[in-house]
Amino acid sequence: METIQNNQETKLIRTNLIEPSAINPRTYFCPVKLEELSGSVKEVGVIQAIVIRPKGNKFEIVCGERRFRATLLAGLEEIPAVIRELTDEEALDLALTENIQREDVEPMDEALCFKNYIEKRNMDIPALCLRFGKSETYVRGRIRLNELIPEFIQQMTEGIITLSSAFELCKYSTEIQKDIFEQYYKEEDHWNSWRKVSAKDLSSKIEKKYTTKLDLFHFDKTDCNTCPHNSNNFLLFADSSGACGNCALKSCLLAKNTDYMVQSILKALNDDPSIQLGQRYSYNEKVYETLTGQGYEITEIDTLNREPDMPEPPAREKGISKADHAQAQAEHKAKVEECEKKKAEYKSKVEQGLLAKFILIGDSDWYLCYVPVSNVTNGPVNITHQIEKLEIRDKRNKEIAREKIVADTKSLVHKVDVKSGDFSDLEEQLVYFFLLSSLKSSRYKEFKVKSNYLEAEQKLKIVKSLTDEKKKMIRRDYLIDHLSKSYGLSDDLLLQFTRQHLPEDLSKIEAEHNAIYKKRHQRFKERVALMKMQEKAQILQEEPAVAKQD
Repeated sequence: METIQNNQETKLIRTNLIEPSAINPRTYFCPVKLEELSGSVKEVGVIQAIVIRPKGNKFEIVCGERRFRATLLAGLEEIPAVIRELTDEEALDLALTENIQREDVEPMDEALCFKNYIEKRNMDIPALCLRFGKSETYVRGRIRLNELIPEFIQQMTEGIITLSSAFELCKYSTEIQKDIFEQYYKEEDHWNSWRKVSAKDLSSKIEKKYTTKLDLFHFDKTDCNTCPHNSNNFLLFADSSGACGNCALKSCLLAKNTDYMVQSILKALNDDPSIQLGQRYSYNEKVYETLTGQGYEITEIDTLNREPDMPEPPAREKGISKADHAQAQAEHKAKVEECEKKKAEYKSKVEQGLLAKFILIGDSDWYLCYVPVSNVTNGPVNITHQIEKLEIRDKRNKEIAREKIVADTKSLVHKVDVKSGDFSDLEEQLVYFFLLSSLKSSRYKEFKVKSNYLEAEQKLKIVKSLTDEKKKMIRRDYLIDHLSKSYGLSDDLLLQFTRQHLPEDLSKIEAEHNAIYKKRHQRFKERVALMKMQEKAQILQEEPAVAKQD
């Protein structure tokens, strides 16, 4: 093989000496379009040379992998190429720029390039907009395409789904996308296929089948207002109608609602210990498991009376006359009186021992209801069993009290005066108790542990019998662990610490990277000098023209 110099000259290189690059931002090549390009290559050859860089005895593609693949497909043994000496960083930058500045750039290629610029080049969205002359909406939309599952990426690249449909699909979780693909996109001629559905109709179909209205749930939705899975946030501007939107991440929705139901039920039980828990037909199994796990008994009930909800007062709407509004207020007052009368009746029967007050656990909420006592007892009461249940509940109540004490103490501990008193033995033990989490694996045998994920009892046992040597090991392991994760100002401390313990190794690292910098800095100075010369020449050329005008 001939020796090829590093310049901009195009040379024919054998394809068996060229390998694709692992850093190529482009990962998918449409087989149909590749076949078309292959036919063109067979007929007229590769018009634009690819860019490669030396890699051992071979070359690695920097730009032009699609042309290279088409050449292989066409059965050609050589391809025109420009060889350049490039670092990984320079190769990535060139590959990204080449991919995104092509006239026929695919939306998915743009999406991947923008993502790479953010992740590997530390650029933010405003910087991308400035560099490529695109609007923020355009860039954000392309970046969002990276959320598409591979199946939809392939279908979009092959033209099976439109870009508009892809924008709708990428709003949803991987789980939902996979289900949509399997049911409505996988088979072309399926009777229920969505392949030819417009983006607008697709949005409506997905929302109807896969999302749940947040207005139907009563937990605190503050976090939902900015959640990317809230349909109000799918568009650039949120829905201004006042509705909470629809949730497209049911796992999160159900977890939040389960927590809300458990906490609000426990509060109701704490406010009124006489209330019992019940369920019938359909109920929230997670709530059921959580409460029974805490020692609460949940009775299955059939006959019940729901406590009536207090009616909402009528709003004075536009176009409603004063007389009609007064009539609505009178009807509302009558409904309130009827509701209060019913509540008083239930309360009286509870006091008489005829009704028992229950919390009925539903699917997504709970309700107060009243159950005839005869339906609850079902015969003679087993006193021993009832006492056992009360004891379990009492034990859980004690655990709850302990949990709340600990939670409040975590806030209180910040008020401890750090200047008061000497540093006690307990405080020193606590320091090493927490430092142990950074213990190196090479120390496990010496400390007689299998990992640094230790139970509190194990840690306490270790810290109570530490020698000075072992204390030093723990402190130093802690420093190494945190210095290895350092950034910013603490980088200097990292270098000082390493220079103290491993001066020769650090010197080798510094020499290697500084040598690379010196070469780059020299090229920088040469380019600046050349630019200044060009500027000077330009000024000299302009001077005669100015003199002539004068």
